[in-house]
Amino acid sequence: MTTKQLVVGVLLGAERAGKLMSGRTLLQKVTYFVSRAMKMDAGYRAHLYGPYSPSVRAAAGSLVQWGLISESETTVDLGFAGHDSPGVRYDYRVLRPAIERALERLEEKPRKDIERAASIAETVLEISDNAFDLSLAAKLYYLWAQEGKALTLAEYVQKAGDKGWLLEPKQVRQGAKILGQLMKRLKLDRS
Repeated sequence: MTTKQLVVGVLLGAERAGKLMSGRTLLQKVTYFVSRAMKMDAGYRAHLYGPYSPSVRAAAGSLVQWGLISESETTVDLGFAGHDSPGVRYDYRVLRPAIERALERLEEKPRKDIERAASIAETVLEISDNAFDLSLAAKLYYLWAQEGKALTLAEYVQKAGDKGWLLEPKQVRQGAKILGQLMKRLKLDRS
């Protein structure tokens, strides 16, 4: 499965779940969990808001250029004092019938992989469609998988800090709650 097919599957899953893929961070985090559930290496590494994949970002850009998905800008209030200008959020959707024509041209295996990615994305978005919450859960999962063992609350805070992620104990507990649901429903492991 290519990263472009993975992104298409994630966006189809969002559409089926009746959810808007609101923002690049949400797209990255949902795709992260889908790729992990599918045991696919999508090139994720530690970044500002948790695991980030330049390949996923590039795939989304290519799919926009090809007219298979849309990327629309929404002005948003960043919600903190001292910031005079509003921010921009990029929302993503599949474009029909272009996406259907593209899927028809694929062989059976890639279509099945895209369908599986869509189903997993639906599950992720049922658990949470909040980019901040999924970012917390993704950071914890990334650290857990990297360490190869369960970590204490203090270890999560410390290891997150080592990556430049400032997590408070309250946020670790919040992320762990969502991660627990994701791990159970997606049958995630450290591999």
